[in-house]
Amino acid sequence: MGLQEPESKDGRRAESLTMLGISSIPILKLRDFLIVSIQIDLHDRMAEQLQQDILEQISQTQAKGVLIDISALEMVDSFIGRTLADTAQLITKTTPLG
Repeated sequence: MGLQEPESKDGRRAESLTMLGISSIPILKLRDFLIVSIQIDLHDRMAEQLQQDILEQISQTQAKGVLIDISALEMVDSFIGRTLADTAQLITKTTPLG
């Protein structure tokens, strides 16, 4: 049991940071665009938080578009895929080029 405690604490800490809106996935601004490079495996809550973070950044920066790089992901399950697709649709509706 002693070995499992740190994993649980780390998981809770990451979940707490995500719930506070502190994403572990950076959103970079390059001129009028946002770049999101996902370098870690996404969990469902992280994907939902990332979607919210991206939409907030678009609103704050008036970005014209977003590049979401998922090339580092080993696997994209159906929920993550759907969340990314929904994010893309929402981005299209909220950006000037959309």
